[in-house]
Amino acid sequence: MSNVDDEIMEDIWQTNTSKLTSAISSLPELITRKKLLDMHTDLASKLMEIVKSSKIDRLTELESKIISKSLKDNYEIFEIVESEDIPMFDRFRVVAIALLCDCLSKSDLARLQPFLDSTDYVPVIDYLIDYKNVTKITNQQQSSSASNTYSHMFSKIVAKSPSILQGVKSLMMWDKGYFLTQIVQSLLETGTTDLLDLSTLDPRQTVDGSYKSTISFDEIVVFVVGGGCYTEYQDLMSIINKKHLAGKNIIYGCTEMMNATYFTEQLRNLGKS
Repeated sequence: MSNVDDEIMEDIWQTNTSKLTSAISSLPELITRKKLLDMHTDLASKLMEIVKSSKIDRLTELESKIISKSLKDNYEIFEIVESEDIPMFDRFRVVAIALLCDCLSKSDLARLQPFLDSTDYVPVIDYLIDYKNVTKITNQQQSSSASNTYSHMFSKIVAKSPSILQGVKSLMMWDKGYFLTQIVQSLLETGTTDLLDLSTLDPRQTVDGSYKSTISFDEIVVFVVGGGCYTEYQDLMSIINKKHLAGKNIIYGCTEMMNATYFTEQLRNLGKS
């Protein structure tokens, strides 16, 4: 009986020794993993502190409401603009987006004028106001001259997509993505788009244009003639995350990659010229 007990104890000892040896040998790896985890946790905490202190979460939510036309009261805009703990450029960006999206009346601009006068962005706002006025006049002239000839076409387009005018007019974000993303996704899904008049360059296409290619493609190159930005690129990449478009490869390019600060500087120069 004692021999059996000795064998059992020896097995237990060997098992525990093996586990202990394994634990000791894996200890350096566990320590390294813990250091990496602590480093990423600390980084995430620091980022969240920056987000909260800069009010990035509030700014993003407000800008999304402005662009999607879901902002019910401009009080939120005034509240952000009057918050001195938010960087001045971020407050100005909110005003610029609201102006481009036709969310500000003359009285609203008058209320915001003291803030604008305290910044270096008055030429930018002046340029945006002039741009909006010219755009409105151009749109009115085009609408008036083409109202009789294209009235049936206009009605058909509006029936298909009530928000299309907003997308074409401002070339900004729709309720479901940026204007560029809508074009590319429509081309991938149906091969055509009602958003713009596009030219098809295909050597197999006949003179009368009757040939329609039915070949699907997986490689897409999107090049913006002008300024591009990472946000537009990121929104465009969201297409390939859709199940029915999985496997597609999109390459995004532009004449010049820009951020909000550099774009504002260009607007400032235009306003001064």
